[in-house]
Formats: sequence, C-alpha cells, structure tokens
Amino acid sequence: MNTLSTSSSRFGAQQWLILVAAVVSVAITASLGAWQLRRAAFKEQLAEQISQRNQLPALKNTALNASNFVATPQDEGAWLQRRASVQGRWLHEHTVFLDNRPMQVAGSQRVGFHVATPLAIEGGQRVIWVQRGWVQRDFQDRSKVPELTKSDAVVTVQGRLTQRISRAYEMQGVASAPASTSAGPSRIWQNLPSVSFGSKELLPMALLQTSPDTEKDGLLRDWPAPDTGVAKHHGYAFQWFALSALLVILYVWFQIISPRRKR
Repeated sequence: MNTLSTSSSRFGAQQWLILVAAVVSVAITASLGAWQLRRAAFKEQLAEQISQRNQLPALKNTALNASNFVATPQDEGAWLQRRASVQGRWLHEHTVFLDNRPMQVAGSQRVGFHVATPLAIEGGQRVIWVQRGWVQRDFQDRSKVPELTKSDAVVTVQGRLTQRISRAYEMQGVASAPASTSAGPSRIWQNLPSVSFGSKELLPMALLQTSPDTEKDGLLRDWPAPDTGVAKHHGYAFQWFALSALLVILYVWFQIISPRRKR
C-alpha cells in the first residue's frame, strides 16, 4: 500500500512538472506571436505614412540647403521616402559601381552594378549621393566598367529620399574594392566608400533616382517598391501561434487522452 502511494505521489509531481513546462512554453510562443503581430501593425502604419509622404510636394533645393533641414535617423519621419526634385551638378570623378547587385530585366534576374554618383546641390554647399540606376557588367572582363555620358551642366534629378545607398553584405576586415588596375584605382566597390568633398557638406541620406532617362545614360531604374516587411512578420506570427497550438495538442494527447486510452 505504501509502495503504491509513493509511486502515485511521484507520478503526480511529474505531471505537475510537465504541466508547468507546457504552460510556460505556450505562454512564451504565444507572446512571441503577439509581438510579431505588433511589429506587423507598426510596419503597416509605416507603410501608410510612406504612402502619405508620396502625396506631399517634392522637396526642392531650397529645403535641402536650408540650415534647419535635419536629416538624422531620429528625424527620418519627416523625409524618409519623400519625393525630391533636385538640381545640381554631377561629381563624375567620384562615381562608383557597386558590385553584385541584381535587377529584373525582361522577366529574369541578372547581376550587374548599381551606379552611384554624388550630386552637388545648386544654391548651397551640400552634396547628396544619388543611386542613379543599374547596368549589366561585362562578364568577359570583370574589371571593366561601362562608360557613362558625362555632363557638367546643371541637371534635375527626380527620385525619393532613402536612408542610404544600396548596401550588400560585407565580411568584416575585407576590402570593399578590388585591387587597382593598370588604368588606375578601381571604381568597383562592394559598398559605398568614404569620400571627402572638401568644404561641401554631405547629407546623411541618399536619393534613389526615378526620373526618366533624360540624359540617355542607359541605366535601368526599375526599382522595387519599398518593402516594410509586413508579410514577413505575419508569417513569423503564424509560425509562433502554430507552435503554441502544437504544444497544447501534444500536452492534451500525451497527458490526458493517451493515459485514459491505456487505462
């Protein structure tokens, strides 16, 4: 009788331990699912804000050159994804070709360069990096870059303001650019290099050019729409809630239904 009582007591303690572990696991996975839903809701609000900003008048030189124009991450809500129409002169000597950038061309994905050139904004001393477009690389000579039309005249560049130029994954401690060629320093980089513009002030943002090919530069600008990642968060939330439901089902089956069927 005492042996049966002791065995029953141990079985009861084990049951309580499994129940507590199941409750904690379900609570954690359910809370993670709810957190992903909150993130999705936040991203939906951000997408709505971006849509509203696209309806605002395009920012001009006067706004970008204003002394009180703040372009910091803390203040990005005022300018991120805003349309801009900027007049300035290309600083062609600083043009770089960002390597390993894909683009959908004629229904298939191809790899080439994103062309980035700084633009000296007229009416002030500010410079902004412009992601001008995409061009396919020469696969016979990987060190060769296409020759672009160069003009010293004032141009009008239309686009939308982004946090930075396209950036690709880069190993820490590995040089971004390949070795210099016989023709001089390479202009092919993995990510945007640090460049000094002397007395000119570089704006901590970038302009993603969307204007038509008025310069006939041969660059493609079929940029994808901004992705706030709402679908990704919904997918993660579904996975966490599914895991939470699975834990409940496993507990009910192995701790309630299966023992009763055995008895």
